[in-house]
Amino acid sequence: MQVDPAPLLQSLLQKAFPLALSFLDDAIILAVTNLGLNLPWLHCLGTVLLVLSTVYWTIQIVQFCYQRFSTHRV
Repeated sequence: MQVDPAPLLQSLLQKAFPLALSFLDDAIILAVTNLGLNLPWLHCLGTVLLVLSTVYWTIQIVQFCYQRFSTHRV
């Protein structure tokens, strides 16, 4: 039996995207702070990314529940 790696890779990328985005956000904040730059929008960046991550995961959970429970109906 041969396994298609494309869906596995897509699933892995979907799960890793919010984590990578969060890491990138923290890295940018630390780098800019260490350089001594004061950017007013930088303080809001963490909050915006947190809200976007929450919305993303909410959509993923709703889609999962819809697919899981709609396929078991007769």
